[in-house]
Amino acid sequence: MKRLLNCACAALTLLMAGTVVAQQKATISGVPDIPFTSVANFLKLPAGFVVPLHTHTNAMKVVFISGTYIQAPEGKSEVRLGPGSYMMQPGGNYRHTTSCDKASECVFFVESNGRFDLKLVEPGKAPAKK
Repeated sequence: MKRLLNCACAALTLLMAGTVVAQQKATISGVPDIPFTSVANFLKLPAGFVVPLHTHTNAMKVVFISGTYIQAPEGKSEVRLGPGSYMMQPGGNYRHTTSCDKASECVFFVESNGRFDLKLVEPGKAPAKK
């Protein structure tokens, strides 16, 4: 495990809805340090972090290490995921909000077959047709 954690670390700054939020990642595969590529990453969100309604192009497999991650699918109740929880998040038109409980930062491991993206959507707006 120590070998996996001796990896290149970088800070990525996200600009969302006019708010700058620092997000840290650590690549654990033997690939160059490129932000959010189709590799496995540890991510850390600050306590109280909030992302409004959005989608992602690619599905993600997520394992939560610490903190309480909160996800609310559009029109449904929120789901709170703590340490040891696993989530398979669909890509495409799966609209949801994401946040980290104010009590502590959230650390989680993410793996996806495609590049990470985050597409903000307006509440009540129908998904774009292909």
